[in-house]
This record gives sequence, C-alpha cells and structure tokens, in this order.
Amino acid sequence: MKESPPVSGVVFGYLYTVITYAFALAYVILLTRLIPLAQYGYYNTLMAMMGMIGLFFPTLGVDAAIAREGAMLHSRGGLNIDEHYAALLAISLAVSTLYAVSLIIAIPLYLVSKIPSEYMGLVFIYAIYVITAGGVNGALSAYLWMTGRLASQGIGGIVGNTVFRSVEIALLVLLRNVYAILIGMAMGQVATLFYYLAIVRHFVNPGRVSR
Repeated sequence: MKESPPVSGVVFGYLYTVITYAFALAYVILLTRLIPLAQYGYYNTLMAMMGMIGLFFPTLGVDAAIAREGAMLHSRGGLNIDEHYAALLAISLAVSTLYAVSLIIAIPLYLVSKIPSEYMGLVFIYAIYVITAGGVNGALSAYLWMTGRLASQGIGGIVGNTVFRSVEIALLVLLRNVYAILIGMAMGQVATLFYYLAIVRHFVNPGRVSR
C-alpha cells in the first residue's frame, strides 16, 4: 500500500491531539465524580513508585540513534534496514522486560505494608502495558518512522488512544475503580499492536543483531 505524503502524518498528529484532549476532558469529569480520593491516592502512589523504578532502565538514546541511522539509510534509495529494525526490537524488548519483572518483584515487597493488597493487581497490568508499549510497539513505531510511513505511525497513535480512552471511560462508569485507568492503557496498546502488525507485515528476529 502506498503511503500518504509526510504532511498527512502531521495532520494525523494534530487529530491525535484533538482526540486526546476531548477524551481527557470526559475522563477528568468522570474521575472526580466516581473515584474516591483515597483510592486515587493509592493509584498515584503506585504510579509514582513504578515511574521511579523506570528511571533505572533507560535506553540512553541508543534506540534513537539506531532509528536515525536507519532512516538515513532508507532515504538513500531504500537500503535494507532489517538490522536496525532487529536492533531496536532487541533493545526495546530487553529493557521493557527487565523493567516489568523489576516492577512485579519490587513493588509488592516495598509497598505491601503501605497499600491494600487489592491494588497490587495494578502492578501486573502495568507490567503488561510496559512490555507491549515499550517492548514491541516502540520498535514497530520506529520502523514506520524509519521507512517514512508517518501517516501510518500517526494512525497507530489515534487507534491506541481512542481505544484507551473509550475503554477507560466505560470501565470508570461500570467499575468505579482505578483499575479502569490501567486496563484502558493496556487495551489501548494492544489495539495499537494489532494495527501495527496488520500494516507492517514484516518481521525480524530480534536476535539478528550483527553490530
């Protein structure tokens, strides 16, 4: 399928922003009306701790450097960039998997006496989100960018955000629980993954890294 001009990627980017703000407004209204303050406090405590642990798993810009080099090669007559694609996938999967495992091990041990156990399931849902978003979708999105498929990359963001916010808002109404937020986030990334896999249709072995 022929990709749309790069300007369409910018258009989809702005559309993504508009959709994000529209859903965010509905989310804030429902959140303040349906979620108890104490429950939201536990959620924010968990997110803060998981964010702090994430600081120990940076890519140090290596993934961005690989993506830039791959884009330069592809622009010179569409040269093969499978090695760059494989390297991105390998780095993304390795870092996100280590991060997810660290969350599952460290968070319950540290917060078990501070947060009710009923909220610990949020850690596992966030671990799924981390691997899907950072481990796979990040590499697929970078591959689309390297090959100049900016419109497809932008649509992926719209698909993921629309599913995320729709599921989140629906579950907030049904469950009246902060689990709705992370379930929505994870479902949004799963939807983005299916979209990317449907349009990329080009797979590489992440172990195929020669340099």
